Amino acid sequence: MKKWTSILIISLFVASSLFAAGRMQEEDYINPRYYQFMVYSLTENLNLTSQQAEKLFPIMRPYREAKRQCHDKMIALSKEAYQQDNINKSHVQYYKNGIKLLRQKEFELDEAFYAKIETFLSPEQVARAIFFEQHFRSELSRELKERHYMLNNPPKKKQNYWFNKRNK
Repeated sequence: MKKWTSILIISLFVASSLFAAGRMQEEDYINPRYYQFMVYSLTENLNLTSQQAEKLFPIMRPYREAKRQCHDKMIALSKEAYQQDNINKSHVQYYKNGIKLLRQKEFELDEAFYAKIETFLSPEQVARAIFFEQHFRSELSRELKERHYMLNNPPKKKQNYWFNKRNK
């Protein structure tokens, strides 16, 4: 009986880990904790009131989704360029025009978003919102690097000089 329960528990553990690994490899998967942390950081960095947050976040979701679609198209274009063997000048012009159009679309999305948030945020908040994504990613990267360093290099215990001297 113990043998069958242990086999069942192990198989459930393996199946759940495989499911989780497959889920993490999906390209469209966005970690909800990341999004929650980003919303929390945005609220803290911009010092948003509850009324401002109620106006900002419904506008922000479609904006972020549209920016993500532009980014995905840029990635697809770059994969296409790297997979193509014989590239001539017309291909280069096609890629340059594609990237130019996508960057223009991103710029237009940014301009429209900033115009919307300027109606209910202060100029200081708008300025912080413009640079929030870069600031957030650099802070998150720094935090993850510190955690990784601390996991791999735990702090050494301080040696008690007097205790060691007496025991010699």
